[in-house]
Formats: sequence, C-alpha cells, structure tokens
Amino acid sequence: MLIIQKMEVIKLSSNEEIIKNFILENKEQLKNLTLKQIAAKIYVSPAALVVFAKKIGYSGWNQFKEDFILELQYLNSHFQQIDAILLLIARIIS
Repeated sequence: MLIIQKMEVIKLSSNEEIIKNFILENKEQLKNLTLKQIAAKIYVSPAALVVFAKKIGYSGWNQFKEDFILELQYLNSHFQQIDAILLLIARIIS
C-alpha cells in the first residue's frame, strides 16, 4: 500500500489530520523542511510528527520522510512517462 493511501485509511486525530494535510499540500517542499520547521509551520510539537509517522507504520519521522520522498519521486517519474505516452497517442489519433 502506498504511504498516501495509508494516510487516508488510518483513523487520525485532529492534530494528525493537520499533519497529513500539510504533507499532502506541501509534498514537493517536504524534502527541504526539517521536523522543527514543519512543526512550527502547523503549530504542533515535533513529537506529534514522530507519533504520526509511527501511526503510519514507521519507526520515526526520518524514516517516514525518506520513504515518502522516495515514493513521491517514483510516482512522479512513472506518471510523467505515462503522460508523455498518452500525449503521443492523442496526437497520433487526432
């Protein structure tokens, strides 16, 4: 199951929903933000981010962040290839 899917199906507290929404809305910037920066931006404690990561199934925030970024890079690279193929097919059909 993708990390994004896990975040959608697991029951989250209100603070965890805020964390999830921030992550999903700032996927591309997540790589450059530290735990403390994210916590400050969304007004939660750094510990809340660690608890969130553990609830998703990770040992801590760093493991979650690393895997999330890798998953995002994988999905972006594969969907770009698919989009290019679909664009080419659309041009051929037109």
